[in-house]
Amino acid sequence: MSINAPNWYTIQYDQKVNHLLQSEGFLLRGTTQAPVNVVGNTLQFFFIGRGEATEMSQAIEMITPANLDKTTKDVTMKDYQFAEFIRHGEVERISVEFKSAIQEAGSMALGRKFDRVILQAMDNEDTAIDTIGDGSAAISPIDVSTGKAEINALGMMKMNEFYLPVPSMSWEQLKLYKVFNNSDYTGPDLNFKNGVEAKTWNGVHFFQLPDEAFTSPSAGVVDTYLWNKRTVGFGSNYAIKTNITYENLFTAWLYNSTMSGAAKVLQTEGVKRLRIKINDPLTIDGGA
Repeated sequence: MSINAPNWYTIQYDQKVNHLLQSEGFLLRGTTQAPVNVVGNTLQFFFIGRGEATEMSQAIEMITPANLDKTTKDVTMKDYQFAEFIRHGEVERISVEFKSAIQEAGSMALGRKFDRVILQAMDNEDTAIDTIGDGSAAISPIDVSTGKAEINALGMMKMNEFYLPVPSMSWEQLKLYKVFNNSDYTGPDLNFKNGVEAKTWNGVHFFQLPDEAFTSPSAGVVDTYLWNKRTVGFGSNYAIKTNITYENLFTAWLYNSTMSGAAKVLQTEGVKRLRIKINDPLTIDGGA
């Protein structure tokens, strides 16, 4: 049997609680395409193929339809959870700041999972996504421009919205390139995630992610991704749900937060993997 926690936010002591250094998560929010439909536990993304215009016949005759390929891509959502027990009696002794910190820790944990689910969807595509670089060199603007050009070569240039999260060392290296700071190439500050260092350069939205968010194929090397927003999807059938109850069987309060969601690479051609080295010393303009 469980009951709701009474007066969870009642202030008892005026003291501060500090979190260990960690990512707040949800840094990739707004960088993906939303599903068209949610059916139960399934996200649905709809696609329509390409058709070609043909010369009209001078005679009255049966037309030839374009036969556009109409498809649906589905992905099944999973549930994710953060739970923490608080011993009987502790609720009366700890401060409201401590209680709030527990809730914040849960939100950050689910936020990091949110980011990882999106990147994991790209990791799972393996060789279906082209890789730029072999991990022997730090990131450079040339790598990014190459990836963007290869995606743009396929079309849809009026609908492009590119994103590229990078590790902290790569972010600092990019800032040491003069061209990266050239006002001719930079755009306005991003607003999709306040508080995170971000920059728009050459039509690509760059921003920092902690190293732990990325897959590392070998020591000192990480894989990150450049993608067109329309080619990677994410959705959920409910926002974060939180319950705080007293559990008699454990003689403790249980803080329990859950989240549902899934991500899918909708078009691998619109994603490029950048395999970059992150343990080289920083250099001005890449040492040029």
